[in-house]
Amino acid sequence: MVDLRPVTRALVPGFEAVTVGSSSHPGPVPATAVRHRVGSSVDESRPAGARGERPPPRWVLVVALVVAGVVTAAALHQHVMWFDELQAWNIARVSSSVGDLARHLRYEGHPIAWYLLLFGLTRFTGDPRAMQVLELTIVLASYALILFKAPFTVPVRVALVGGYFVSFEYGVLSRAYSLEVLALLAALVALARPRPAWLAAGLAATLLAWTSLAGAVLALVLAGTVALNARTRHLPTADPPTADRGRRRFVLGVGVAAIAAACTCIPPSDFHEFTPSLGNLASVGVAGPTRLLTAVGGIWRGLMPIPIRAGAWNTQLLDRLPGATWIEAGLSVVLFVIVARALRPFPQARTLWWLGSVALVVFFVVVVLPDQDRYAGPTMLVFLGAAWFGAADPMSGLPAGTGHRRRGPRPGGRRLAALIGVVLGAQIIALVAIEPWVSTRPFSPDRAIAQAATAHHVQDRLVSGNDFDAIGVSGYLDRDTYSVARHAWMRYFVHDELEARRFRSGSGPEAVCAAARLAGEQHRPAGLVTEARVAGVGIQRVALHDHVALYLVDADAANPTCSRPV
Repeated sequence: MVDLRPVTRALVPGFEAVTVGSSSHPGPVPATAVRHRVGSSVDESRPAGARGERPPPRWVLVVALVVAGVVTAAALHQHVMWFDELQAWNIARVSSSVGDLARHLRYEGHPIAWYLLLFGLTRFTGDPRAMQVLELTIVLASYALILFKAPFTVPVRVALVGGYFVSFEYGVLSRAYSLEVLALLAALVALARPRPAWLAAGLAATLLAWTSLAGAVLALVLAGTVALNARTRHLPTADPPTADRGRRRFVLGVGVAAIAAACTCIPPSDFHEFTPSLGNLASVGVAGPTRLLTAVGGIWRGLMPIPIRAGAWNTQLLDRLPGATWIEAGLSVVLFVIVARALRPFPQARTLWWLGSVALVVFFVVVVLPDQDRYAGPTMLVFLGAAWFGAADPMSGLPAGTGHRRRGPRPGGRRLAALIGVVLGAQIIALVAIEPWVSTRPFSPDRAIAQAATAHHVQDRLVSGNDFDAIGVSGYLDRDTYSVARHAWMRYFVHDELEARRFRSGSGPEAVCAAARLAGEQHRPAGLVTEARVAGVGIQRVALHDHVALYLVDADAANPTCSRPV
């Protein structure tokens, strides 16, 4: 009989793996064939190239990176920065030293990492667009890690880059969270591998902890995941003393760094919460179940951030339904269980999801509610970390093209792949619904008001009737404005009781009086930035954008009852 198996093997790779053990096989079944039949469709004794596990074409990833970079750069160019972005820039700009910077951050509730980068930039320029260049650099680095290092298929990597939180909230908005994403990705690259690079992972997780308070929570979650999975298949089997020592140092170092970063976010006793979403431990009892339900709903809002309509930033599709808080909380529980079941075969991924979800619910209750979608972003980052660990697990069976050996597609791997697809689909829908609208329309009135002040030559004589609005204008002008609430020249907003006492009580006439006094001292009209409607002799509105107006105020508009000097 002629043996046709050599010819068949040449035409149909893996032929023996399918046919061995059949009744037509003339001889004993080799051990490798048995392994094929009962455990895997791939012979792991062969190199990756021989097994058909080819890495994706590099040019595809490069093209994806270039396209994503161009789109993000265009969105950044069109984006008008707003209060949260320019507040950080102004704080860095007015700080004369690192110690001064730390002092100015007392009321911010953020660690110092992002502000240090801005501090360096502001030594060279007062133009806040430099912050957007920094943002683009950080985002491109994050895109590169996702595209070239993530243990996912190419379509999943591209979808991640095009997701709502990664591409818009943490890509177009210049905040500390872009640095948080980069640090998290670097930590995942160093950890989710057969031999974790403990030093690199520790440095990345430490940076993660110092980017934001949510970053400190995520860093603690990473440390807890490593601590609770000390003997998983991801840890090296060779040289266990060295591996254990690196693991212990990682857990201890990251834990200390995260706690230290969180401690720097504790505000002074006269801190005032201007943002309605911000809470504290006492508010848990005040708000009752509603606050807890909203916190739990962050899982749904973070993974499914589809807005109620195109351009409706910070909304969720279900917000208009009666009992939306209860519905979103219930869907969050369902979604949590679905993810947990999909991650059950992968110990590290499962632990990260459990720890991260519980930690974030506590974070939401105590610090900031995810009642606006942008606050729910950390949930997506926890899911990304869990999916990353799951896909990098050698037993996941997910094709990655990164050289990981696969022992066959387990049901858990298929469920995880489907779940990742659903979540990323929602993220892409949210991006398409939000970014084109907010990138082609002014995101805030601050730049337009600053341009109007420059056009009317009052950029050095601006009075702030509303400090939230004037902060952004100050950032674009690189100038201080006179705060009616604080009776002082200021560059950044201070979240203290002094501001709170006069924030809403500063009347239009009082602001006009301050502007008129300034005009009298300078013998030229002064500008007034306010949301209030003011009118009278010597007052002219020269710009109105959104809800903020710029008025020119002459000296003859002074109120004789105002005597406090500027």
